[in-house]
Amino acid sequence: MNLRMNIRALLAAPLACALPFGAALAAPQYTITDLGTFGGKLSQAPRINEAGDVAGFSASAGATALKPLLWQDGLGLQELPTLGGTHAQAINLNDVGQVVGLSFLADETATRGFVWRAGAAPLALPTLGGGTGRALAINNSAVVTGASAQANGNELGFVWQDLPAPAVDTFATLRTFNATGVRSQGSDINEAGQVVGFADNAPRSFHAALWSPPYTALPTDLGTLGGTHSEAYAINANGQVTGYANITGDTGHRAFLWRAGQGMTDLGRLTTTSNFSEGYDINLAGDVVGYSTTAGDGARRAIIRKAAATAMADLNGLVLPNTGWVLTEAYGINDIGQIVGLGTLTRTNTLANTITVERHAFLLNPDTTLPTITCPANVTTNGTQPAGLGTATAIDNLDSAPVITNNRPATFPAGKNTVTWAATDANGNRATCAQTVQIGQADTTPPVVNYTVSPAAPNGLAGWYTTAVAVTWQVSDPETTVTSPACAAATLTDGAAKTASCAATSTGGTTNRTTTAVKIDTVKPVFTGVPAAMTVSATGSTGAFVSYTAPTATDATSGLAGTVSCLPASGANFPMGTTNVTCSASDNAGNAQTASFAVTVADTSAPVITPAVTGTLGSNGWYRSAVNVAWTVTDGESAITSPACTATTLGNGTALTASCSATSAGGTATRTSTPVNVDTVAPTLAGVPAPLSVAATSPAGSVVTYASPTASDTGSGLAGAASCVPLSGATFPVGTTTVNCAATDNAGNRSTASFTVRVGDNTPPVITPVISGTLGANGWYVGAVTVSWTVTDAESTASACAPGSTSLSGLGQAFSCSSTSAGGTATTNVSVNVDLQSPSFLSCPATVTLTQGQALPQPAASDNLGTPVVTGAPASLPLGTTTVNWRATDQAGLSATCVQQVTVNAAATETIAITQAVCTRVSATQGQWTVAGTSSMRTNNTVQLYTTPTVPANLASNRLGTPRTVSTNGTWRYATSNGPACVTPISLRTSATGTSRNNLTVTLR
Repeated sequence: MNLRMNIRALLAAPLACALPFGAALAAPQYTITDLGTFGGKLSQAPRINEAGDVAGFSASAGATALKPLLWQDGLGLQELPTLGGTHAQAINLNDVGQVVGLSFLADETATRGFVWRAGAAPLALPTLGGGTGRALAINNSAVVTGASAQANGNELGFVWQDLPAPAVDTFATLRTFNATGVRSQGSDINEAGQVVGFADNAPRSFHAALWSPPYTALPTDLGTLGGTHSEAYAINANGQVTGYANITGDTGHRAFLWRAGQGMTDLGRLTTTSNFSEGYDINLAGDVVGYSTTAGDGARRAIIRKAAATAMADLNGLVLPNTGWVLTEAYGINDIGQIVGLGTLTRTNTLANTITVERHAFLLNPDTTLPTITCPANVTTNGTQPAGLGTATAIDNLDSAPVITNNRPATFPAGKNTVTWAATDANGNRATCAQTVQIGQADTTPPVVNYTVSPAAPNGLAGWYTTAVAVTWQVSDPETTVTSPACAAATLTDGAAKTASCAATSTGGTTNRTTTAVKIDTVKPVFTGVPAAMTVSATGSTGAFVSYTAPTATDATSGLAGTVSCLPASGANFPMGTTNVTCSASDNAGNAQTASFAVTVADTSAPVITPAVTGTLGSNGWYRSAVNVAWTVTDGESAITSPACTATTLGNGTALTASCSATSAGGTATRTSTPVNVDTVAPTLAGVPAPLSVAATSPAGSVVTYASPTASDTGSGLAGAASCVPLSGATFPVGTTTVNCAATDNAGNRSTASFTVRVGDNTPPVITPVISGTLGANGWYVGAVTVSWTVTDAESTASACAPGSTSLSGLGQAFSCSSTSAGGTATTNVSVNVDLQSPSFLSCPATVTLTQGQALPQPAASDNLGTPVVTGAPASLPLGTTTVNWRATDQAGLSATCVQQVTVNAAATETIAITQAVCTRVSATQGQWTVAGTSSMRTNNTVQLYTTPTVPANLASNRLGTPRTVSTNGTWRYATSNGPACVTPISLRTSATGTSRNNLTVTLR
């Protein structure tokens, strides 16, 4: 599809009907599905993903709106939301169902590219500064490419990716081939991030382009097939590219396949007189779909060029005929070969005697339906070879004559034989059936099946096996070969009635044999509730009496034989130390199991620990010195076995503690001291002002304000803010005064600091310049300049400055004044620009003679301080004599004049011819123009085109491009891919003689 097609143009697009072109193949290869519409007569399907989902758009009833759609097998058409406008197109989608396209905004004046995800509103993409944009492709990583207008109206391609917060979305522009290019577009993107489309290589031509991440480098120029233009539409995962390219002489264009290192290959056309073909999409296998014109360019037909083929094929010849379809363009193909595109659908209603012709999106599915085959009847002979087997029959959904084969041997052996018949359609789908051929008397005796088991007899109690039982089979048939596989040996596992079976088949029949049931229990009883290891306190020197809950046992197969027994029994006297209790149980098959747990009798009374805290206590419960913690450890039952705890010294901090652990035979005790707060560090004063010097405001001195220092304390915290004497805002006497500051923390620690304040005269004089003279333009003086000075000092006497003057011309005439008082010295500099000389004309002939169309030369002028500006050039000169007044003005506003009498003589008659006038619609406001012609006037001649049928009275309005220069061989040409909307007819006017041509016909595409 032309991805630059205008939405409203699609709504108004005419319908066409014609018979399919080209010879049909031996059998159709695809089934066709009508994707339908939203009530209108038009739908399109630009792309299909690997899941078979289709993105596109459809006209509504009455063609009042163009609606974006998503088609899915089983769900049909689903209308997608827009960005608020009436019209929108879904143009592409990825394999996870994310859709991109373009939509009008709510005000219906501009379009934006969008990304739609299931369950969410469409996301409008940014632009490059202009009012329009479109999204044309998205890969499975959700990287989008397309094109957007810039503020200057030119369009550039872009690559955009939505990144999760806090990352910023990426928005890269696709560069043109060089600095003269003004337009590019990204039309498709693969999983590696490679983008294809087109870019300008000069202001009036474009080539197919390939960009690679990170998109900062210039694109790769994919070239052409010898002509001026080319454009890339699609790229697959292998980096293969398809699109169209002009051939030599620009007499037509062809679909191409481009591969790295191999360049561009012409994919051909349907006939030798077809001038146009394009490749719209390419899958992983390298199959290309698109369109080609028919003989003489009479119509378009959807085509496929398979990678293994040497020529493109008309898809109309690969579907069933007489369906009412004419497939005109194939837009998309996925890796399993499904194709979507646009076709003309003709429906005939014989009852209503009506025929409707509409343009619908279609889906082609490669044929995967197996033929239906019916075998001939079974054959039986008395031992001789059969003369014939009969004939199988087959039918297929597309192939009217599937190929039928069989595997009949040259000679059948005696007995029962199977012949396999196969039907294969033109697309390789194969179905089979079986026919029985019996040669001679049949075997009526089935095989003999016997078995042996191991162990041969039960090896447990009461007829139970306590190991797995192995079963092996013996199969024989003295008459014919056993046709079924030999029975595999079996292993029987736990169960009360376990058996194994064997089935064997020969031509005499089938024998099914089952073993005698056996009882198998290989698993010992399972204990539950076994007590965990326990520790109890001794009640005397002999230990303690201990009670526990005995465990229980179960057996899921043969059952438990008796009850669980444990030694020592619950309630017995256990000695000091650890004793193991052992419990046992048996099942009816003779499997025995044991379990055990430990009982420990011990002293459980831990030592007693007492702390003693000493130190210097300050304010608010804080210690102002380090704190010492000592320990007393005792145990009334046994000796302390751990070393004695050492005393601990606690430094600065809050809630400080010390710990002691002690161990005896009764266990280990740990004690932590009561938390204490310790602060031995005085506050820190920050921001103490540097010595200050201020000017006196009266004989008493001056009121002085200063920023008081701040205090901080990382220990106990401040007990109020820092304070200073004298206070800020007090009146300080003339001379030097010391200010003392202090701060105290909550523990009673105190810090001090000080600074000095000097009161005196510190202000230098104030100097103001006064400039006298005649001021011209742009800040320049055009007469002599005098600078005088006003010097003031409110506190003391200041020295004066003498005035200065100049009568020289020049940039930056400098003046300076320096004055001193008790408060210091001040200096002021002034710079002025002076120009005392007017400009003059270097040459200004009083009379000038020109030929009509010849430009009037501008006289040159000079100035002592730069180049003056010359004005007075007339907009145009009529035939005859005209007075022209020239003026030269310098940057100071001084000027000079000259007067010329200009005579214009008529030029020779000019002949204009048009050799080409074509415009291809890109959108409602954009066209791709090519207008060329010749002129008999080859010197100093230009041609200006206008979009109106006749040359307008205002020659600066309705221009189509800029003036085109007539070459020395008399030819001129205007071409652009980014021109205004296509119109016809147009007009032109030349500059040599003012020759006009009106109502020039333009061929619109």
